[in-house]
Amino acid sequence: EGYVPVFWSFAYRDWLTNDQPDPEEAKARILGQLHDGSILLLHTVSATNVEILPDLIDAIRAQGYRIVPLPTP
Repeated sequence: EGYVPVFWSFAYRDWLTNDQPDPEEAKARILGQLHDGSILLLHTVSATNVEILPDLIDAIRAQGYRIVPLPTP
């Protein structure tokens, strides 16, 4: 079918729409787990992720990491 399995290296409890993590704590937690080759699982239903995403991307890049698409077959 052309599927490529991808496993994430970080996920946190962000999918519960009625129990969202604190934005600053979430950002600190995510940034604290970065490493070369990190694959972050962030759920689109998370209001916290929507709020922190621009700052998170800037902070990730400021640490010298690049955000790249996953390779396709």
